[in-house]
Amino acid sequence: MAQIYTCGLMLYSISVISTVLLSQVPSLAVHPGGNVLLPCSFLPGSGGGYLSWYRLGPNESVPLCILSLYGDGKTEAVYRNGFTQDHIKLHKNNSKCEIIKVDLSDSGLYFCGKMEEYVKFDSATLVKVQ
Repeated sequence: MAQIYTCGLMLYSISVISTVLLSQVPSLAVHPGGNVLLPCSFLPGSGGGYLSWYRLGPNESVPLCILSLYGDGKTEAVYRNGFTQDHIKLHKNNSKCEIIKVDLSDSGLYFCGKMEEYVKFDSATLVKVQ
């Protein structure tokens, strides 16, 4: 229950941001069927809290929570909004997110966030499936 609340609170925090300057966001071009590894600077186990990954797709007005994990890194990630560990892999040793066998629906802006006493976000990566 706390993870659902935390993910929802982080999504609300994201929705407050009105403009994202995509021209300044690093992008990765990937072909369908390939894999892509997305960076996150938050290390598991550092400071507790919750780590979450998000995607803002080209036809979405609000970012979707992909997964969340309690900050100690000892629990399993909880996948959300139809995302599964068969398609999205969390590297718990460094918090990177890997999209496996990318398809066109994976295009979008990806970023991680961590909630401790307040929400912090890491830099975003724009994934362009071509």
